[in-house]
Amino acid sequence: MIVSRMKKKIDEKQLMSLIEGAKYPIDQLDEREKKRAGCIEDRETDFPVNRMAGGDFGQTAVIVAASNSLKIQVEPAAVIATIADYVDGEENLHVHTDTHSLEDKPMGGCGYIQKVLENPLQFGLTSNQAEKIYKTFAHSKAEQAVVEGQHDAAAFVIVESDSHGLHSSDDKIRDVRQVFVFHETFVKKRQDELATLLTERGIVNLPDNMKPEQFADALKQKVARHFSLTRKKLAPDLPIKRAKISQTGEVEMKPVA
Repeated sequence: MIVSRMKKKIDEKQLMSLIEGAKYPIDQLDEREKKRAGCIEDRETDFPVNRMAGGDFGQTAVIVAASNSLKIQVEPAAVIATIADYVDGEENLHVHTDTHSLEDKPMGGCGYIQKVLENPLQFGLTSNQAEKIYKTFAHSKAEQAVVEGQHDAAAFVIVESDSHGLHSSDDKIRDVRQVFVFHETFVKKRQDELATLLTERGIVNLPDNMKPEQFADALKQKVARHFSLTRKKLAPDLPIKRAKISQTGEVEMKPVA
């Protein structure tokens, strides 16, 4: 699990070198892979391109929390089944754990999931909803990646790109070895598509005069909220940067206030 640490001054040049080495074009991915989600985890080596807090557990929590805020009744299991259809099969859902966690505790190595279970109300969920989401994933065919090593992130990086993904590390860089990655562009697109799918299937019944686009906006707000909560709870002293990656791979990095 991530633990808070004192803020350390990072070398901007080394961080840029890591991002340059860890970026990858998504044109090599098939359509299913472009839709899959992975956590912001800093120890990952090959997570799916849509990097958001908690992977598909987090995606489910965001949908349920947004529904709660709009007073829409929704069944977590039905939400998870819809996300599974979106990624072309339950086995393509993605969560993670690590080698330090107890074998009998699925997803025990994901700091986001543990914080949601500890205080679901802060994340916009009831205790019952959080437990249902956890148990459904624990007994599903979802891929549970197992990451190794210790957390050693230098920063949180918010990625803005519709052409490139970003891994959390690059073996060629030694001093800045890992970063937490939140891919804002891809995740926003995912919310648009899932909002449409959920409403078309009647999994989410919108109030009168509300359009799927408005529900997508509610999802995006919850995604940002869950990312912010995760960052503040688990590593509040790390710097946060925004990396804009162009179609041709040029990187522009800016601080985030």
